[in-house]
Amino acid sequence: QDPQTFYNKEDVWQIPEEIYYNEEVRVEPYYIIMGLPGEREEEFILLQPFTPLERKNMIAWMGARMDGDHYGQIVIFDFPKDTLIFGPSQVEARITNDTEISAQITLWSQAGSRVIRGNLLVIPVEDSVMYVEPLFLQAEQSPIPELRRVIVNYGDEVVMERTLAESLERIFGSGTPPTTVPPSTTTTEPTGTTTTTEPPLTTTTTAGLPADAAGLIARAEELYQQILTHQGETQQLIDELGRVLDELARIRR
Repeated sequence: QDPQTFYNKEDVWQIPEEIYYNEEVRVEPYYIIMGLPGEREEEFILLQPFTPLERKNMIAWMGARMDGDHYGQIVIFDFPKDTLIFGPSQVEARITNDTEISAQITLWSQAGSRVIRGNLLVIPVEDSVMYVEPLFLQAEQSPIPELRRVIVNYGDEVVMERTLAESLERIFGSGTPPTTVPPSTTTTEPTGTTTTTEPPLTTTTTAGLPADAAGLIARAEELYQQILTHQGETQQLIDELGRVLDELARIRR
């Protein structure tokens, strides 16, 4: 770093904040499996996003490498300075100020339900990030919150639908619906020989992910439901969700 910039405190970073259970909290560092720029293989990293001091846009993330000979090494990824990447608090403000979302929250509140904004997932997607936030409703008679909407922010778009899949469809388009794979059938030929017809194989990418947008969206919805209900290792599910969304963004460019 340039010494003059350092001593003038012109490039100071801070840890951003998010709204969790309707309170402002600092974004905690989180583990993720991802491919670093210039590396061929994915690796396990402890990631912390940053914003400029007293500003809200995302400026960089810092990662602590966890694998093999790279254990303990610190890497920093700077977002392009000529591209605005919204930070967590900016996304929270966009959600709050969105007319469709605010109208629905007001309607629920007037009906006597408590609206709970869940944890904001920050998922790296290509050279940007995607934010996913669930909305829960807690009725006066029930102590158990119920998932009612999923909000997605990607680029300049903020959408809210009943499921993650529906929100992703609004952003990326639904693509071609996945075809139903028929079960294998067995037929007997007149000669007495038996012929088995196998179902067609599902088209996947080299990473084992669905190759079409509809399949990727369906997989993202499945993973997100598992994350919300704590089915399996949460961080591994978030990692796979990130890979699905990255592939979805790639094929819809």
